[in-house]
Amino acid sequence: MGGNSYLLTIANGTDTTTFKLINTFDYTALKIVDILNQYLPSDNKLWPSEELIKQEKESREWFSQAGEEEKKKKDSIQSIPHNQ
Repeated sequence: MGGNSYLLTIANGTDTTTFKLINTFDYTALKIVDILNQYLPSDNKLWPSEELIKQEKESREWFSQAGEEEKKKKDSIQSIPHNQ
């Protein structure tokens, strides 16, 4: 299973704040991006969105379900008696 790392850095002169989000982009970071986007030119907006968060959640749920199904298959194969 793959994932993404998001690095959100806000710099103003010597003041810098960095948020490192591994395998997620959460609603707090999205609020910060929304505030910053108000002051950025339209051709230079930051890209994260609520849709990205929803897709991430759906992806995690799918991988979790697929993993559970794979485990059930392995368990059922191991429970079949083998003739010797």
